[in-house]
Amino acid sequence: MGGDITVQSTPDEGSTFTVTIDLGSLEGTALLEAPLADGVASSSQNSRDNEQQNELSPSTRILLVEDGEINRKLIIALFTQAGLTKVDTAENGVMGVQRAREKEYDIILMDMQMPVMDGYTAARTLRDLGHETPIIALTAHAMKGDLDKCIAAGCTDYLSKPIDGVKLFGKISTLTPPCKPDGKTVAETQTLEISDKQNVHTDKMLETTLPIHNEVFLEIVQDFGDLLVQMMAELQTKLEQQDRERIKQLAHDIAGTAGGAGFGAFTDPARHLESIALTDNFSAIKVDIEILNNLAARVSIPEFAT
Repeated sequence: MGGDITVQSTPDEGSTFTVTIDLGSLEGTALLEAPLADGVASSSQNSRDNEQQNELSPSTRILLVEDGEINRKLIIALFTQAGLTKVDTAENGVMGVQRAREKEYDIILMDMQMPVMDGYTAARTLRDLGHETPIIALTAHAMKGDLDKCIAAGCTDYLSKPIDGVKLFGKISTLTPPCKPDGKTVAETQTLEISDKQNVHTDKMLETTLPIHNEVFLEIVQDFGDLLVQMMAELQTKLEQQDRERIKQLAHDIAGTAGGAGFGAFTDPARHLESIALTDNFSAIKVDIEILNNLAARVSIPEFAT
């Protein structure tokens, strides 16, 4: 075709393939509008009818797991325009699984190609952990084999990139509780609405429930603080060494000592880690340890009684 193909490649970073074709004169030819990014279709493709937007509840809780910063911003902009503001984000699969375990969501949007942990592994890990939240796979590949792979990994549905706004909101509307005229979802009209105060705030410091005005209890909490630092450091080392027996023991110790020191938030994730430590599911093990690390970073150890 009178053209050429060139490639520029940098190890561990990626490759750029350039195809040049002599098309001749383009006079009078209608050109397609270029998309803003690979994650979101152009503005002309994103036109949505008001009726479909009205089916979505403003209280819909969304988790967007996407490593591309531009794509995250663009998808969030779509949500904002539609009145959906309860959106959390994660930059890779490990963070995504951690968010999903810390907080309840109505829908998860999962990019399939990500660093650290890809979307396939993240979706499979969530299903292995018993999560039933609908997961919409976001993939740049639309071949049947790739789509089948998304479903096999545990995804509920999928969208190919660039994301079409109409299709995106249509799938969310299908997979989440419909919005009632009063703005509440069907689920909210049948059960007590979950307030923001009941949700897990990952930036809130954890304080002991023990009566630390008593010096004996204060000393217990302070000792736990020192021990926790040691146990978390060893836990990370044993993860790198894949020492499952020691991981199991450390998880058991953390569950017991944290609970005794008045930090009950450690109990469930530590017990779960203990239950899966001897399996080969290192993705799930890593997620549990990340959750424990997050909790440990938020522990508040008083220096004196108040």
